[in-house]
This record gives sequence, structure tokens and C-alpha cells, in this order.
Amino acid sequence: MDPNAKPEFEVATIKPSVARIPTVKQMQILLQKLIPDRFSLEFHNDKKELSAYVITVAKGGEKIKKEENSDIPVPGFGGRPQSGFNIHNATMAEFASVMQAQFMDLPVVDHTGFGFTRYTFILKFTPDPSMRPFGGAGTPPAVQPTAPDPDAPPDIFSAMEQLGLHMQKTKAPVDVMVIDKIEKPSPN
Repeated sequence: MDPNAKPEFEVATIKPSVARIPTVKQMQILLQKLIPDRFSLEFHNDKKELSAYVITVAKGGEKIKKEENSDIPVPGFGGRPQSGFNIHNATMAEFASVMQAQFMDLPVVDHTGFGFTRYTFILKFTPDPSMRPFGGAGTPPAVQPTAPDPDAPPDIFSAMEQLGLHMQKTKAPVDVMVIDKIEKPSPN
């Protein structure tokens, strides 16, 4: 792929802060403009009160490191929970989104008030049997109980507390996309 080649499509409102590296939010906006065209999709954004996991700052304040050395507003995530799930250069909203997509069975909402501040930290936890397998989608498989490992990392809620963050299941307003109309995709 020629790095100087013009893209097949252009969305005038998407102007990455760093050339050719859009932020997560810019990618979401881009997809929200491309998909409606292809599927004749009409939708609107709304907030709905749902069961969710809400992340707040724990008593005593956060113990995670602000990312000071990155000029590129692109986060990185990787690693298995038991050996350390690495979060690099991410806002709490981006972290919450990845937790929702990778592990949790409900929406995860950031209520820390950290805004656009970026953090780098490692979250080391033992997944609960009810959690989705790492990177898995859908319903978690039935797991046979095993003897507890005394050297295993804590559960996700305790691990979050160790980082100065509190996560709890509650009802909260969650951003949702309401589909008003959709059709079969247009041909390529």
C-alpha cells in the first residue's frame, strides 16, 4: 500500500491530530459516516438507564501513572489478565470501552472525571468464571469450579481498587445507538 496514495473515500470532518493516525473517537465517527451510506442506515444516539459497571476514583485517589511522553493520541492494550493486561496511553473512557468489549458482560462507563487525560498502567486480575474469555464474544462458557490458587491475582474489582479505581455494578445512563432504519447493503 502506497502511504501517499489518496484514500478511496474522504470524510472532510475527520482530521487526525497526527497525520494518518486517527484517534479512537475519530475512527468511530468515520465508521458512523461510512456504515449508514452502505446500509442506508438511519439512527440516532441516545442515553438509556441500564445495568452497567461504573468506574469511579476510589477513596485515597488514583494510583495510576499519567502518560507524559506520547504525542500520539492512540491507546494500546494487550496481555492476558493473569499476567498483566497492559493499558498504554489510554483515557479512562477508552479503557472502559475495551473492558466492555473484552471481558465484561455489561456496558462499562467511565465516571472518574479524568476527561482526556491519558494513563499507562497494568491491570493484573483473575477473571471471574462468569466473564467472557479473553478476546471472546458472547456468553461465557460453563466453567467447572477449581481449587483456588493462593498465588492467583485478585478478582477484577480488587485489582481495580489497588490502582485507586473503583468499579461497581449499578444502574447508569449509557450511550446507545437507536436504529431507525436499515436496508440490505449496497453492492461494492
